[in-house]
Amino acid sequence: MTASHSAPDAVATGAGRQRLKSEDQKLALLMGLVILILMIVVLAASSSLFSRLQNEYNRRLSIAIAETISESITRVSFAGKFHTRKLVGELAVGVKELSYISVETIQNRVFAHSETKLNDAELSEREQNENRRCLAEKAPFVTEKLVADRTVNEVIIPYSGGIDDEVMGTVRIGIDFTDLRRVQADNFSKLLFLIAGLTVLAIWIAYRFSRHFGRTMRTLAVQLQAILDHAPMGLVISRSDGSIVLLSRETESFFPGADSAAKVDELHGSLGDKKCRARIDELEQLAFAGEPLVEKDMILCDAAGSHKMWQVSKFPIEKNERGENTLICSFFRDATGKFVAEQEREKLREQLLHSQKMDAIGQLAGGVAHDFNNLLSGIMGAAELLKDFEPGSPQHARFVDIILGSAAKAADLTRKLLTFAHKREAERKPVDMLRVVSESFEIFKRTLDRKIVLCLQNFARQSVVPGDETLLQNLIMNLGINASHAMPDGGTLSLVMKNVSITSENCRVGAFELVPGNYLELELTDTGIGMDPEIQKRIFEPFFTTKEPGRGTGLGLAMVYGSIKAHDGSITVESEPGRGTTFRILLPATHEAEVTDAADEEVISGSGRVLIVDDEEILRAIGRAMLESMGYDVLLAVNGREAVDLFKKMPEEIDLVILDMIMPVMGGKETLAELKKIRSDCRILVASGFARESELSEMEKLGINGSIRKPFRLAELSRAIAGVMGQGVSQSR
Repeated sequence: MTASHSAPDAVATGAGRQRLKSEDQKLALLMGLVILILMIVVLAASSSLFSRLQNEYNRRLSIAIAETISESITRVSFAGKFHTRKLVGELAVGVKELSYISVETIQNRVFAHSETKLNDAELSEREQNENRRCLAEKAPFVTEKLVADRTVNEVIIPYSGGIDDEVMGTVRIGIDFTDLRRVQADNFSKLLFLIAGLTVLAIWIAYRFSRHFGRTMRTLAVQLQAILDHAPMGLVISRSDGSIVLLSRETESFFPGADSAAKVDELHGSLGDKKCRARIDELEQLAFAGEPLVEKDMILCDAAGSHKMWQVSKFPIEKNERGENTLICSFFRDATGKFVAEQEREKLREQLLHSQKMDAIGQLAGGVAHDFNNLLSGIMGAAELLKDFEPGSPQHARFVDIILGSAAKAADLTRKLLTFAHKREAERKPVDMLRVVSESFEIFKRTLDRKIVLCLQNFARQSVVPGDETLLQNLIMNLGINASHAMPDGGTLSLVMKNVSITSENCRVGAFELVPGNYLELELTDTGIGMDPEIQKRIFEPFFTTKEPGRGTGLGLAMVYGSIKAHDGSITVESEPGRGTTFRILLPATHEAEVTDAADEEVISGSGRVLIVDDEEILRAIGRAMLESMGYDVLLAVNGREAVDLFKKMPEEIDLVILDMIMPVMGGKETLAELKKIRSDCRILVASGFARESELSEMEKLGINGSIRKPFRLAELSRAIAGVMGQGVSQSR
């Protein structure tokens, strides 16, 4: 960020913080005011309630005192007026809270009064009415009166006497609660002061807490804003109604005009790539539908026409009371650079892997050339000698067998070399490792230094494993070649095969976690220079090598390790400097039937017209002779164009086309397409010596009926044609 941008940002940030601080203070004062109002309401309600409780308490206390005095007067009334008046006087003097006591008869006269001058006085009209009400209700009657500036609770209560315990009148008692009320008021005032103090304390605590939480929220807000301003990715938080809560500054680089977008639809609508926009909308719907996390890598085309790769992630951050997602967070990362770099690395890796295989083939080339020269010498010599012998003679047959045997060995060597060099997809089918290892050792015999002694021992009852034969053969070849490099002065290379059982107790082998079951163990040992522990730790790393520059890519053992992983197996190494190296490989054994090579030498005869399309004259001639010997009529074409022209003339008369893949004028694939246009159900057998699996798969999609690899024997060709034609009778050869 430049200085011109940092200064305004700093001012804006400072103003934002001051604004948040001011808001904190307002919030704190508002909370304090609310608490104060609530406490005033509480105090007012408490005062009213206390007053009611005080009056009720005094009323009940007055009635209790009056009933006690009334009962005492009732007992004394039997003794006569004198004793009654004496008791009333003593009670009034002895209990200072009693303002007066008046015993009144039902004839409305004073029977006894604490003020003796009022004895035998007649009651006033008001007092008579109060007595009548009390006697009528047969319950105490309480009123509050002011006597000599003092508040008195007056209680009127009936009293009984005489032999029959009849109601004789009422007892009027005045109880002075002025001092008690003053004490109660003082205590209540103290309580109010205590409550007021606690209120002030609560307001202060609330203010401090609000300031504290305000600062915390302000800090979080500043931190969140910093994240949004500096996050190296697009960040969008949106609601289920489609509205945008907030977004990061970097979102603008993903969605032009993001700052002004109020809705998610507006945001996504700024994308020019409609397919990408639809995929992002779909992810948004999935996130709100309840998915805990949705992620997708997508490639889009921008307005300039260049392709970019985005990594989009969406996840919920808020739910409502029904458990529905109401708020989601979306991340948008530009992974274009990483994607391009990964593609380049993968491309480079494939090139280096293939280059490594070519390096291995380069090492084998000398030995292969030596073997081919030997085979060609045998073929050429036997062919020349054939001229000197009559057909059908034993010598003639012997030299023919030499030619056929040498040609078969050459074809087998070529097939193995192509299998080793081709780039193919991994397959999973039963592979006989004894055959694979035996073939590899046959190649080693021809190519490795003659000073290296080869030893193969098989103790395995079951040598078939599920896997890709090419990868497994490359694995053995790489290990054998590496072992030969470790024995520049010669030595022994041995391989021992046996069956082992892996249980749950010993299924952990080095860095590999094996599934319990039966396994095939291959133990490959050399007597070479060995390795120290530090090198052993790194031998399976890609591009790690101890060889001189230009002598290796460091990918051989990395390929071995990858092949073992792909076959659910394990590989471990034991080595000491000067004492050689041992690789132990475990591969899951299969219970499927072992793979056996077809050795059927029977030739299947047939009938029909066959068109051979090949640019090699010798192959056309040999092919015609082979087919005619099997009973077929044969037509020949030098290239695809000639074949198409010939097929147009007699599309219904040609039963089978044997088609070469690589030809001038018109290649095999184009020829196939043209033939299918003329007759969609025509039978086509592809014959090629260099067709890759991917090319054959593509040809199968175009409609071929079968394929055969060159060179082939007569019996092989007859079986292939019979399989396509669905006819034929076997005959011995």
